[in-house]
Amino acid sequence: MSIAAVLVNHNTSAFAELAIRSLFVQNPGLDLTLTVYDNGSTDDRSGMLTAAKTYGAQVTQSGFPTSTPGNSHGEVLRRFVLNPANDQTDHFLFLDADICFTHPGTIAALMAELMTKVMRTHGLRHLIADNTLIMHAFAVSYPDESSALIPQKEHRRDAWLTIMRQR
Repeated sequence: MSIAAVLVNHNTSAFAELAIRSLFVQNPGLDLTLTVYDNGSTDDRSGMLTAAKTYGAQVTQSGFPTSTPGNSHGEVLRRFVLNPANDQTDHFLFLDADICFTHPGTIAALMAELMTKVMRTHGLRHLIADNTLIMHAFAVSYPDESSALIPQKEHRRDAWLTIMRQR
């Protein structure tokens, strides 16, 4: 079962590094590829690029600069799914740049969780997890009402990065 994962970086490179590292550290042995689309980020991408190289993730420019008005992530994800290179993919995994897999085997646990009966009837899966398996910083790319919390989010990110860099 193959999984094609995609992540969009929008001046969130330190968060993206954590997402990359935790994805692979917490989910070893999966038939998983990761593509990171970068929206012309101007922040320090060195940690993210090192993590991508370590785990064989492809980093490519999205074609959208960080100055693009609104959120371009939906268009980037659409292009990824429609890319003929992904025609044989069994599952797509859309990752926010500001997430961290906090438990081993998260992907397998999510895939084994409950499916709604309607989705199952049509051979599709809608996964609902009862356990907290992923930390999501939320809204670090595009400022919103929670922007005042960014220092706390960065502190939590850095603590997890320390752990993931050691594995």
